[in-house]
Amino acid sequence: MSDARGFSLLEMVVAFAIMGLALSMLLAIFSRNVNQVQIAEDYVNATQLAQSLLARVGNEWPVQESDRVGVENDHYHWRVVMVPDFLELLPPGMQDGGVTPMRITVTVSFGDGFSEPRQVRLDTLRLAA
Repeated sequence: MSDARGFSLLEMVVAFAIMGLALSMLLAIFSRNVNQVQIAEDYVNATQLAQSLLARVGNEWPVQESDRVGVENDHYHWRVVMVPDFLELLPPGMQDGGVTPMRITVTVSFGDGFSEPRQVRLDTLRLAA
């Protein structure tokens, strides 16, 4: 009988297989989390862009019926639509008084080109004189 101590070749192969499976699962978890972080960052940036576009209405852009589109950083496609809305809710004396409620919709779309595009949408009402 030999007194050789150590692991057999079969034990080493099984150990490496288990270690390979564990590492591949960890890699899959980390890569999924990195993707989720990127998507969350895109949503934050899109929301900030939508808020800044909404702030331009009434300052840089007059509150009047219009449809504006643009692209920011070659990644975020935006659209600002202003249309009259809720005219029937105005009191009778104001309906012809030059005050028009306008629905302002800001939509910012983004995506990686492989999955469905994601979007952020903000709506508000403002009075146009």
